Amino acid sequence: FNANNEERITISDMKKGLAEMSSNNMNNNVRVRLLTGLEGDSKDIIMDTVILLNMVATHPKLDLEIYNCDITSDSHFFIIKDKILNTSIFNKKGKCIFSTMSKEKEIIDELYYSIEDYLKSQGKVIFEKNEAVSIIKNNIYTQYILGNDLRWLIGSMNELFMPEDLFIEVGKEVFGEDKEILEELRKINIFLNNKTYKSKLKVLIYESELRRYISSGELNFFNMPVKLSFKQREKHIEYMEKLLRENENIDIKVIDGDFIEGYKEDLNPSLYLSKNIKLTTIHPTDDIRQYAVIIDNQFKTVCDKTFDKMWNDRDNITLNDKDRIIENIIEFLSYTKIINANFDDL
Repeated sequence: FNANNEERITISDMKKGLAEMSSNNMNNNVRVRLLTGLEGDSKDIIMDTVILLNMVATHPKLDLEIYNCDITSDSHFFIIKDKILNTSIFNKKGKCIFSTMSKEKEIIDELYYSIEDYLKSQGKVIFEKNEAVSIIKNNIYTQYILGNDLRWLIGSMNELFMPEDLFIEVGKEVFGEDKEILEELRKINIFLNNKTYKSKLKVLIYESELRRYISSGELNFFNMPVKLSFKQREKHIEYMEKLLRENENIDIKVIDGDFIEGYKEDLNPSLYLSKNIKLTTIHPTDDIRQYAVIIDNQFKTVCDKTFDKMWNDRDNITLNDKDRIIENIIEFLSYTKIINANFDDL
């Protein structure tokens, strides 16, 4: 968390290259472990958090683990097992004052296995991956929505704010006739409409994502991609409008811009926070539909601070007027309806 902005972005971008390396590897056995320290005051906590969330969310096929470790902030190490070692030393202002590289196996092994031993004894994994189905069946999702102090950073549209009948309708489209899943979905549906939407909520949502969903109908229902018809998304948005108008406890802000200047993340991050459970979504692929549950207590605190800063200190890129937000949503829905009707007439 003490690296400068360019280095942070380089670390984030590195995952894409490593994912390509892994997909090109005949044995697909590339394993990556990132060690970072969360101690101290971050220079830009939003940037640090968004970069870590994007590293978790993107390229899910890559075997990547991120560890919270008590490590010095003035040294960087980059090791490829049996191949190469790079070390860099920085001054207190973050300027690199010394860097060296080695391909000597003895030197590489000494540091590699020393760090591996340290990870086993003191490293704390920041998150653990859970299949979407497991999140539902093991009641993790239910525990979350029944929690206190709910805050949502919605980077991609999902099952939230759906009317009860549409929720079950889409659930059957996605999960078929799996009785166990459908029973759990019915319970979640009841909790959402009878408790969660009547509780105090803070919702941050990207305007670009909201518009994309209204136009395309593409959303992730429990992180399972599905495309809704115009009638279905119209029903969804109109129910969302109803909830926002009738419930003063739901406080919403729309994000119009980038939280991080000079860094365009691969995806708008999603983050779901409660007092005890914090999770994010992993970008779904054809065979991977997962959530990442945050299990490191320090990173949980970091996420809380990040959301608070996004909510309180970024009025330059957020629209805070609830009535205007609702009007904009309905206006864009009406435009889409006109376009949709014209295409139907062709």
